[in-house]
Amino acid sequence: MRITGNSLLWSLGDQILTADQPVTVFHQEQQVTLTADQGKMELTPKIAYLTGNVHANGQRNQSRLTSNTLTWDISTQNIVAEGNVIYDQVNPTVNLKGPRAVGKLQNQTIVVSGGRVVTEFIPQRVP
Repeated sequence: MRITGNSLLWSLGDQILTADQPVTVFHQEQQVTLTADQGKMELTPKIAYLTGNVHANGQRNQSRLTSNTLTWDISTQNIVAEGNVIYDQVNPTVNLKGPRAVGKLQNQTIVVSGGRVVTEFIPQRVP
């Protein structure tokens, strides 16, 4: 995993990395990139907390999730996104919008809930 940003504070004793400015997290094995205005990563138990203008992109399945906040349990690959959640994927083409999402980006299992949820399916054309 690679974490980059303009300002990263590493607390060795607590095993916590804090970014008070824009941060990017890239998980090579899962081919997932996350960006946010700020973030905190606990190396034990491997949980990332991202806040502000969060974008998560899965390269393998061309999925994208945006939200106000996102918590990512790296060990289990579970995510919880809250606030203005939008999830898009390419195959099959789906667009979900709602206040909260729970799931796993790498295998395209996302449940959007918490109020008004909008789902758009875009059928593929058959030649």
